[in-house]
Amino acid sequence: ERVTRYIYDFINIVIYFIIASILVRIGLDKYIGSVILFVFSFFTFYYMLASHRKLDSYHLVLAFMSSILVTAAFLLSYLLLSMNAAAISTVVLYTLISLINLRFSGYRKVEEYIPTIMYALMAIILILSL
Repeated sequence: ERVTRYIYDFINIVIYFIIASILVRIGLDKYIGSVILFVFSFFTFYYMLASHRKLDSYHLVLAFMSSILVTAAFLLSYLLLSMNAAAISTVVLYTLISLINLRFSGYRKVEEYIPTIMYALMAIILILSL
């Protein structure tokens, strides 16, 4: 069951990246693209919550706020670095999914979250250096 969740999360992250890349490459309006990506990221977080059986109002608000954060990362990076917007927002999506999965797996200490955060920071630095 745990491995299945990781596989579905991986598939959702890859699909998100493909959709975001297509939206950036075809030159769709950034606000329409943001709405599309918001809906897909909310769907991704909702599915993750459903797989963990955590569909209460608190976690749905968490999914909504996480989707807003991913969408804000897309918009900000699209305005500043137009071609890297898909990659940066995908890293933010991956980071949030990983942190939420760690929390649901029972990890509570800050040092257990550090590898995920360090990976995200290194990935963003590599993306920005290209």
